[in-house]
Amino acid sequence: MAHGNGGNGHNRHPILNPDGSLPTTIEERTHQHTMSRRFNVAAVVIAATCATLVGAGVWTAVDRVKTGHAATSHWDPSGINSAPSRAGQIDPGNHHVSLGLANSTDPGLRKLAALEKQYSYAPNANAMHAEMPANPADAEAKAAAMVTRLQEYSKQGIEPFVFFGSGRDARSKKLPKVEGGAYQDTLNAYFTYIKRAGITDQQMGAWMLLPDANDTSQKGGAVSPADYQSRVVPAAQAIKTHWDAKVGLMFDGSDPMQAYVEGIPRGLVDVLGVQALPSSASDPVSHYLPVKGIATAAKTVGANIVWVDTGTFSKAHDAHGHPVTETAEDRSRQLATTVMGAAALKGDGLLVSAQVEMFNNYPQGGADWSYGPADYQSVIAGIGMASGQGVPFMFGVGE
Repeated sequence: MAHGNGGNGHNRHPILNPDGSLPTTIEERTHQHTMSRRFNVAAVVIAATCATLVGAGVWTAVDRVKTGHAATSHWDPSGINSAPSRAGQIDPGNHHVSLGLANSTDPGLRKLAALEKQYSYAPNANAMHAEMPANPADAEAKAAAMVTRLQEYSKQGIEPFVFFGSGRDARSKKLPKVEGGAYQDTLNAYFTYIKRAGITDQQMGAWMLLPDANDTSQKGGAVSPADYQSRVVPAAQAIKTHWDAKVGLMFDGSDPMQAYVEGIPRGLVDVLGVQALPSSASDPVSHYLPVKGIATAAKTVGANIVWVDTGTFSKAHDAHGHPVTETAEDRSRQLATTVMGAAALKGDGLLVSAQVEMFNNYPQGGADWSYGPADYQSVIAGIGMASGQGVPFMFGVGE
């Protein structure tokens, strides 16, 4: 997987509940978002050296020119458990982005800090990757490392999106077999360690399990739905046993996904993720972001949140290994088209959020999803359009 964010100015604050508390539940945050949209119109003002993003969501952007710092954003990706607010690390008068993020012990958060500075936009969520443990002993070591990362994310006020394993793990011979209970014992050891370390529901964020199992382009082809579910269901159950945290499934939008969700018990899955990455500027959005199929799969599994992982590349390799390039104009148009496609999912009663890929995997044979100075306007315009459509954005930093 390539994997990974209102107001009318400087005094805008999130709408509170009637009792004065901050919104915490999905219903409260959805109400807050709706109320915010009633009084705000999304706008993007782009200049040669700065940008002010005024969004129509539940977050606030601040003009970089007047503060001398990147804008801050109080944002919750479509109702997913929010990490502690970053407000405590931001000067409420000047809205400075936390200096702690740039000096974080986590490499992904340091990359996020650089993007915040570049784009004057500070999402409060970020994706990270975690390997599945191979046995109970391995589970403890990997769990200890994950505890450190989750605690650092919490300290910095960033909500984690944890991509747990990969679709290939559903048939991996390196992992314990499902038959006989060894796989379940390993998962239990992993999550029990994390729980005993004191990680809370909020600190867990959202866990996206075995992403891209339906990807037919991977070596060996797509994983069978049966093998996939034999791994995913126990993992989801293990998480739900310990936390009231979000669990998600992640599929490649270019390949069928319905068979992978049919039969999964309802109540285990909260988020349906879709990797929606175009193969070229001429790739129709319906090919990699099939709105009807996504909505059907989400409703089948009982997920009320759709998370779209998208982006555009400046250069990549074709099927024969030859380089392919795209212009800044084509990338801007493609990102705008994808945002509109993602927003269409809201018509099916789903909460929608998105991630835009921002890293370079070209040297490793992949694609360059990053954006240079010449592409600055494309990214800001894409974020602004997403804001206007009520689709919060986060950055994909590739960690």
